[in-house]
Amino acid sequence: MNDHVRRWVQACRDCGSRKAKAREVIPPLRSQGVGDPGDRWALDVAGPLPLTSGGNRYVIAAEDYATRYSVVAAVPNHTAKDVANFIAEKLVFVFGPMRELAMDGAPELNGKVIDALVEVLQAKQLT
Repeated sequence: MNDHVRRWVQACRDCGSRKAKAREVIPPLRSQGVGDPGDRWALDVAGPLPLTSGGNRYVIAAEDYATRYSVVAAVPNHTAKDVANFIAEKLVFVFGPMRELAMDGAPELNGKVIDALVEVLQAKQLT
């Protein structure tokens, strides 16, 4: 009897059209851990913004994962050279070399200049 009912339900068009669709299982997010202050920094560039009196149009911002301490600088352009100078002068020279640097997929953040800087710092680049 059980097989008969199962076959009848599978053959029924109305039953098939009303059947709930299987839900996609999304795995839970895993914490990456914070680490020590200065170990991991997040970096992003915002702009173009209205031109300032100093001739700046972009903002480069970095935030420490552990302390949420932020470092921000206004720059006229958002080239890889500007970003590399920001990392060196505002982060490395002040806080020391980081172990990880998280950035989005922007071209100025993923070029040869930034790759070379990250390699010199012996840091891991996260995108």
